Amino acid sequence: LLQLVGGDEQQGFYAFAFVIASICMLFTSAFIPLIWREITLNVSQDNKKYLSDTIDSSFKFLFVLSSVICSFLFVFSDLVTLVAGGEQYEEAVAVVLIMSLYPIHQTYGQLSSAMFLALSQTELYSKIAVSYILAGLFVSPILLFNFEYFGIESAAVALALKMVIWQYFGVNTQLYFNCSHAGSSFFRLALHQHLIIFIMLFLCLGIRNFYDDFLLIDNHMIVLALSFFSYSTIILILSYFFKSSFGIKNNILDKLTVLKP
Repeated sequence: LLQLVGGDEQQGFYAFAFVIASICMLFTSAFIPLIWREITLNVSQDNKKYLSDTIDSSFKFLFVLSSVICSFLFVFSDLVTLVAGGEQYEEAVAVVLIMSLYPIHQTYGQLSSAMFLALSQTELYSKIAVSYILAGLFVSPILLFNFEYFGIESAAVALALKMVIWQYFGVNTQLYFNCSHAGSSFFRLALHQHLIIFIMLFLCLGIRNFYDDFLLIDNHMIVLALSFFSYSTIILILSYFFKSSFGIKNNILDKLTVLKP
């Protein structure tokens, strides 16, 4: 559909942005089987208290990890686009900027899917997934064929917006039912999502403004490297003092290590 509306160029911009977003997902995908195994063990032992703790710690930990990466990509999307694709992809910056948010809730989606399967709630999972897929099939043509009417600059940007928004609501719908079954607080996790994203974006914007004002370097790679080093250092310091908010309470990393075959 994007090919029909926007042509090869818009299709290329979207594909480029999706590849960059997919690279971000690699950092969190490796943890999914380990947490799935932990959830399955808790379900088989009917240990709801430990299952609730697993959701609070594991979900937070991976959400923070994905937010750290994606927030940096969001703020530095112009430099990342130029470094990864060159000047010919300069017009893809807006698409990359929006799609950089896609992996954040994709992490929750993977965890929620694993939990639905572990809890044998496949019927509920299917109903939620099919509902959003069907609604998306209805919304996509309207958005793509009328993107200028909605004030969107291109068809690729319109599709990227739809993907991110649909991901956000779909994943949080799944999370709500998972929290209800496990006895966890959906409101607490929802508040945690928005607070973490706000903090990460605030840090990245502060670093970006600092280097733009005081570091007069034209080499994009150097700017990205220095910015990410500064950003990572601050994140490590914060994670040491605020372990619970970063999802590393109750020695979650030790749990994951123990679960390795």
